[in-house]
Amino acid sequence: MLIIFVDALPASKNFHIKNLQTSTLVPNLGYSVNLHNEIFNGKTPDQMGFFGEYLYDPEPASWKKTLFSFLNLIEYAPFKLSSLFKIFLRRFFNIRVGQIPFKLVPYFKREGKYPFIGECDSILNKFQCFITDDMKTGLGNRDIIAINNINSYIKNNIPNNNIFLSLCDLDGIGHKYGTNSEEYKNRLNFLKKHIDQITNDYSEKFPNESIIVLSDHGMSNAVNFIDPRKIISEIKKDYNVKFFYDSLYMHVFINESPKKDIELIEIKEKLINNLPLHCFSEEERIKYGVTNKNFGDILFVINDKLAFSPNLFGFLKMKAYHGYLPNTSSNKGIFLYKNTLNNIPKEISSLDVYSQISESLK
Repeated sequence: MLIIFVDALPASKNFHIKNLQTSTLVPNLGYSVNLHNEIFNGKTPDQMGFFGEYLYDPEPASWKKTLFSFLNLIEYAPFKLSSLFKIFLRRFFNIRVGQIPFKLVPYFKREGKYPFIGECDSILNKFQCFITDDMKTGLGNRDIIAINNINSYIKNNIPNNNIFLSLCDLDGIGHKYGTNSEEYKNRLNFLKKHIDQITNDYSEKFPNESIIVLSDHGMSNAVNFIDPRKIISEIKKDYNVKFFYDSLYMHVFINESPKKDIELIEIKEKLINNLPLHCFSEEERIKYGVTNKNFGDILFVINDKLAFSPNLFGFLKMKAYHGYLPNTSSNKGIFLYKNTLNNIPKEISSLDVYSQISESLK
């Protein structure tokens, strides 16, 4: 089996490869860290134990709160000292806090694990993998390294016929330039050319083997940015509540009290009346596998084509985002295939992709 994974390629781009049939991948909730595990681990966020890279810790150690309260003074220093210090912590001590303000760092645990870079086991253990996701080579340079490596492998070896290729640069190009840009269009042409060649070369050696070309999700261009700080500040005056929000998702945690159920309803109404949000019902949380209350007593996603800015993970406004509800073709991914064991429906879910790969490997 050959799997070629293209990060963040939307179904709306009508990406086709010669001799491969076309379907659409419908992603679950969240970002790549969870979707990769659904596709290649067959597990929802509840089963993996995390939703997004960071998990809320309601009772951090007191020493952490003291230390990071002190470090929080750096947040107000000039010359981006705070960002530089966070880079220093990451590079020399492997302490990753992103752009989370220091005073909030104790309440986050980095629990998200990526199967592509060996942070957790997955079905990819059965593949010869060509992955450059964690290389620091500049935007747009990782794909060609991975492509050259797999071409050499197919050409010069009698290869393991289970091969996995990850092409990750389209995601970053979409974030930086948007999906209607020339940079994005050029990358799509680049991908089509090379994927055509790789699938053709593989089919010549293994004419009966399955081929799958897929993405984990799509991407929507941002048309407006929402600053939620005013309504959050107002709510905090009346309730003992914590908010954590990144570009698209807002997690709300409220302390236990006799009036908690009523307060949750009131907070939910205030947020929906003031912000363009979708609040997940209990039924939806069961459907998407995000029932864990460490993901939020209330869980929201912002409406398509919008983003929170500033947010707790950064102030940079990007041209496009992914992780919205999968209602439109721009948010869905691609699923192209050949010689699969089962009939593929017009739309296939992340978990069904895992089942398809597993059955084909038996």
